[in-house]
Amino acid sequence: MKAKNLVLFLLLLVVSNGYSQKKKQDKKSTPYMKEAPKQKTKTPPPGTKKTTEKPVPVRPKEAPKTAEELEQRRAEFRAKEALEKKEAQEKKAKALKEMSFAQELATSSSRGSSGFRIGANVLALKMDEITPARLTANGIPELVNGQVVRDAFSANGQVGIGYNVAAFFRLSKGSFYFQPELMFQSKGGNFTIKKGSDATQKISARYNSIEIPLMFGIRSRNLRFTTGPSFGYSLKANDNLLNIIKNYSEQLPETIIKKFNFGYNAGIGYEKNQNIFDFRVNLALQKPLDLALGTTSLPTQLGFSPRIFQFSYGRIMEGSKK
Repeated sequence: MKAKNLVLFLLLLVVSNGYSQKKKQDKKSTPYMKEAPKQKTKTPPPGTKKTTEKPVPVRPKEAPKTAEELEQRRAEFRAKEALEKKEAQEKKAKALKEMSFAQELATSSSRGSSGFRIGANVLALKMDEITPARLTANGIPELVNGQVVRDAFSANGQVGIGYNVAAFFRLSKGSFYFQPELMFQSKGGNFTIKKGSDATQKISARYNSIEIPLMFGIRSRNLRFTTGPSFGYSLKANDNLLNIIKNYSEQLPETIIKKFNFGYNAGIGYEKNQNIFDFRVNLALQKPLDLALGTTSLPTQLGFSPRIFQFSYGRIMEGSKK
């Protein structure tokens, strides 16, 4: 009996010793997880105020007390407004320069504007040299030593001075524009009549014309290139031309200048800050003066076409978009 109890005691001792060894191994293989360190938050000490920045309110200016101060305020406002407008224009101009013609045409809107031009014309005549018979007061050829007296008409590169005044409307889109005008200008030129061997008479041939040029243009930065036809209505010629023709014509027609005329214009201009400096060439496509001098038996055809070189200054008004 004692031996049996001793055996049971030894078995319990072995089992308990094995359990304790296994428990130690489990503790080594699965250690407890450490907690993550907590972030420390700084809390302001009691009694301290929070430092939160607030926008400083803009105080309105005091009302001007004197008329001088009011005028100064207005001048400052106008200067600021002009500066902002200038900066906006420069920004727009810079953006337009970077665009191609096609891009600008596709992205821009139509704009209408108006303006005026005024300037001087340099006048020249395209005229063939002729030698009509000089007539007496009775309308018969003048004779010297039995020979008909003939005088030589020649323009010979001579020029004269005239003027031009015009109002216009411009419809623009991108770099392209269409510009019809209403213009009043003097036309004609100078030519000489050589009488005999020494005497020479200078003739100033002038007439006025009301014209409607239809100009098509393209812009390249500040430069403008224009071209187009013009339709005109001619007024009476000057007395200087009428009186000289009476000496070489049997019967002077009611009007020696054709009423309706047709021409062609081409030019180049420079525009900046709405100011226009324009140069154009105006060529007649028909002869405004074309009549027979001398007698029926001795006719000589006189005809000339004016060539006009226009120099003008103008101003374009601010337009409105459409």
